[in-house]
Amino acid sequence: MFKENIEHKQTKLFNTPNILPLPMLKRLKNSWAEKFRTNIFSTIDEKIYEVLYSNKKSRPNFPVNIWISLEIIKNMFNFSDNELLEQYHFNLLTSYAVGQDDLGSNPLSARTLYYNRSRVIDYEEQTGINLFDEEFNRQNNHLIDKFSIKTNIQRMDSSLIGSNIKSMSRLEIVVKVLQNFYKSLSEKEQKRYQKQVEEFIENDADHITFYLKSSEIPSKMRKIGKILYQLQNNYYKDKKINKTNEFVLLSRVLDEQFILNHRSKGKYIFEIKPNKDISSSSLQNPADPDATYRKKGDKKSQGYSLNISETCSKDSSVQIITDISVHKNNKSDNHILAERIGEIKEKTPDLEEIITDAGYTGDQAVEACEKEDVRLVPTQIKGKKCSDKIIPLKDFKFNGRKIEMCPFGCIPYSYDYDKEKRKHTVLFRKKDCSGCKFKEKCRVKEMKMSFRLIYTDKAAQSAILRGNLEDFAYRQRCRLRPAIEGTVSLFKRRTRNGKSKYRGINRIQNCLILTAIAINFRRIEAFFNMMPSCFLAAFFSLLVLYLCIILANMSHRKSFS
Repeated sequence: MFKENIEHKQTKLFNTPNILPLPMLKRLKNSWAEKFRTNIFSTIDEKIYEVLYSNKKSRPNFPVNIWISLEIIKNMFNFSDNELLEQYHFNLLTSYAVGQDDLGSNPLSARTLYYNRSRVIDYEEQTGINLFDEEFNRQNNHLIDKFSIKTNIQRMDSSLIGSNIKSMSRLEIVVKVLQNFYKSLSEKEQKRYQKQVEEFIENDADHITFYLKSSEIPSKMRKIGKILYQLQNNYYKDKKINKTNEFVLLSRVLDEQFILNHRSKGKYIFEIKPNKDISSSSLQNPADPDATYRKKGDKKSQGYSLNISETCSKDSSVQIITDISVHKNNKSDNHILAERIGEIKEKTPDLEEIITDAGYTGDQAVEACEKEDVRLVPTQIKGKKCSDKIIPLKDFKFNGRKIEMCPFGCIPYSYDYDKEKRKHTVLFRKKDCSGCKFKEKCRVKEMKMSFRLIYTDKAAQSAILRGNLEDFAYRQRCRLRPAIEGTVSLFKRRTRNGKSKYRGINRIQNCLILTAIAINFRRIEAFFNMMPSCFLAAFFSLLVLYLCIILANMSHRKSFS
């Protein structure tokens, strides 16, 4: 049963802070705990989480605002669950930060944390609503209003985040899938296949593959494939079994790793797919079915891609993360931006520019930004540079994606656009181009009646962006982007060699969302800590200016006397 926590709103006369000596009480009030209590804990709307609990009259829930605050603190300090519980129960700073004036007044068990996290994930799977993401957005709106943060200019970057799984060979994967499915069967069903699978279930998957020669692996793969196919045929109509995760992965592995060629009279040939035909979206480890594979430079990753957007206006005294999302790591930055820009615009309606690297410059991203009326500002452009032997398309004058003038002042007399092929055709008069001394280097082609230039939407967009990079004001704007690398680093430092503590896209995303709230709070805290020194510096500056004015007046009077 849901019950709102309002105990922190009524301070007790006799509590731990009130019996502290004044110097210690002052330190408590100046600590991060006081700022967290005021800016995070007190702003959490518990009623949003009412949907996670039963409507029946029963034992009340553990206070939601305390639980959410502890999840944020856990990711702020990179605590384990045991460390978090220890800090909550025995550290006055942590207890005070989450509205508890006395240690031990609201005991918390690790099981409560696990159940609550599972409820959030289950609710998202049922409704598509991530309550942690909703909390992140509410906290951001509060900070934007309170500190007048400008959101018209933002920057974006991405990074690979590995899942907490070990790398497995193809044989290990199929063996592990077989073992998991066999163990999920009842004892009666297990006895039916015991002789067929006993050589594959007695030892771990890596132990089985370790003693095999390379030449023996294909025959073992085929043998396991046939067993998996038999199991699939025997249970695909069983409603109790065909909906289990173990059966779903069995069917998935059969489709991803094998080719079944049917022959006459019910016979078939089982073949192993070549390595080149295995998709990066194929199962990497049964422990995390959502994880995908990607090789970026020399680094190989099995997991996900983290995408971050944050404010970067010079008019803001503090910058905050405005959007965080997790995607399969084989999804390009171009498609991620195209997918996220609408939601970012919805969160921050005054967004005008978004500064990115070259990875976000695909057609989908450009079109999505144009649709949302957001200017895309990439710091670099993908693709090869144009040869010096030909005049680059960027030297032509564009109006949108339409060429209005060549680099030497010739105006086209005809223009046509093919929407299906997304190609532009521009015609120049023969008399204008025939006598041009740059005709040999120009990209226009001579026809019978004119000179013609054909280019695609992609070429036009690339040319416009390359032209922008030569503009001084544009390059100055691009200098706002590198700072987001530091933000990405804050997330990466909380991983173990680039791997998250968790498995599964939902758990990893929830962890990163809570980390983003913690990072935003740390920035606000740093801003508060910086304010006294800023005021002191301003005071001394004004004092020096005042003394200078007095001395100047005194010297001016002496000169007249």
